[in-house]
Amino acid sequence: MGALTVISRTAAPDVTARVRETLSRRGFEAPEIIETKGHTVLLHGGMVSGEVMLLEREEGGDFAAAAGTLLYRGRYGRAALAEFLKDAKKGEEDEEALAGCYVILLSLSGRLRLAVDRLGLYKVHCLADGNVWSSSFLAAAAALKERRFDKQGVYEFVFQGATYGGATVLQDVALLSPDRWHSLTPGEPDRERSFPFTLKVEKRPMAEHVARAAGTLRQYYGALVEAFGKNVDTALSGGYDSRLTLALLRSAGAVPEVHVYGGETDPDVVIAKAIAQGEGFTLIHENKERLGDPSPEGVARAAEAQFWAFDGCPTDGIVGTGSDLATRRARAAGGRLALNGGGGEVFRNFFYMPPGHFSIRDVLHTFYSQFDPKMATAAFSERRYMAEMERKMAAIFPQAPKRLDRAEVEFIYPGFRGRFWTGRNTSLNNAFGPALTPFFDMAPVRDAVRVPLSYKNHGVFEAALIAAIDPKLARYPSAYGHAFDEPPPLARRLKDWGTYLRPPALRRLSYRMKTRLKTPVLSQFLREDYRRHYLPEGLPRMERFFHLERIGDSERMNRIATLEYLAKTFGVD
Repeated sequence: MGALTVISRTAAPDVTARVRETLSRRGFEAPEIIETKGHTVLLHGGMVSGEVMLLEREEGGDFAAAAGTLLYRGRYGRAALAEFLKDAKKGEEDEEALAGCYVILLSLSGRLRLAVDRLGLYKVHCLADGNVWSSSFLAAAAALKERRFDKQGVYEFVFQGATYGGATVLQDVALLSPDRWHSLTPGEPDRERSFPFTLKVEKRPMAEHVARAAGTLRQYYGALVEAFGKNVDTALSGGYDSRLTLALLRSAGAVPEVHVYGGETDPDVVIAKAIAQGEGFTLIHENKERLGDPSPEGVARAAEAQFWAFDGCPTDGIVGTGSDLATRRARAAGGRLALNGGGGEVFRNFFYMPPGHFSIRDVLHTFYSQFDPKMATAAFSERRYMAEMERKMAAIFPQAPKRLDRAEVEFIYPGFRGRFWTGRNTSLNNAFGPALTPFFDMAPVRDAVRVPLSYKNHGVFEAALIAAIDPKLARYPSAYGHAFDEPPPLARRLKDWGTYLRPPALRRLSYRMKTRLKTPVLSQFLREDYRRHYLPEGLPRMERFFHLERIGDSERMNRIATLEYLAKTFGVD
């Protein structure tokens, strides 16, 4: 929850004022301030709820601070931080006992260092000059003297919804890696973290894998329920992940606040209502399309509000009626823990790839080629873009493999997709209040990558998890056309294999083939008559990167408009 910023005393005199003004514009109240010999530390509670996580300076000057949602040895928040500080002072901190989405700042014997969660879900941004570290991208951007777009970062954000590796959309603003404790004290080296487990599939009976994964998850959710009780908010849909989340909460003794989004006849809504009625709990149903002000003026106001609240570059863009911001704020009210079931696909064949060994480029062609180069101007080189994506994907492994075995392919989902795409969203939610994506913690990921692919296909393994943890929930129908306590029907299996067997090279071309065959149609809020209300000068910076008349994909156009809004607001060249 909240935000953490560290500013070096070597920074320009006005940097702290610029950073504080930006954080105030984002919606954070006045911070707690710690002055050290070499740095100023700003700590904020959540924009909606959540205490400042700071342990006041002890005798000798040692202190600990954190932002995000931190668990350690089964404790949560300040209690977790206190336990970690006690262990760190003795040199006995247990990295494997850390969980959640967080950044920790430690000052021990005058030495200042920080680290993010082991998967890197929580985002901390640092300037190239080493003067500012912040959980807020916009705060880091405000600290820059000059702001220039990073070309690779721009294309990654628009095409993929996130930037990868250590890059952001701006030059001189980078993301901290989770593979070390970063030293903020001049002359002190960083401390490397070892890779947390061996990437290897284990050929055991499925029942053993289910029992191990269920045990890990029950322990994790037990700690969450002990910390938050019933003060938890989670979604319910017709899919696997939200059902598994609800099963684990019920198994731990909690009946959370449950919501579903969509129209009255949407399959997710119909199934969620049937489960709620059958199990006798209250379901909050909201149609997000009916929330907010859809007028041009309303969309302009919402774009401004979401730009600041969502830290400039959310995965879905800032343009809309404001329903996204309203629902996120509502989920964080009262200190509730906002759970995201995303990441449960770690227990399934996320990339829909067949057995065998693959190159990193095969994975990129399978999932990360959902763009058409013809959308881009001559500034774009597909060859350079893909080479850079390949380099970044290889960097998530202890040693870059030439060919990926199955465990390595499976780790790409949490270690690359989860870290950079899902993590951005989870980190953003933590600005409002406590928020987690539990299936992307290292302990569940460790269990999941060891599961043989044959168990994961067609959702069999995740369905077995649900049935083992909460048999009653498993009996309800799903959006896949069958209940989770029965084998997937033949039609489902045949459909899945139709995708599994599609070669990576063909998948690479499928998006651009489909887009070139249909007439571009943008959503109403992204058309020029609406756009001129929130971007009255048009999109002059983005015209350097994209042929705007060729963008018929609303998701990508929303992100293009978002970057133009960033350029307009912060003076980005």
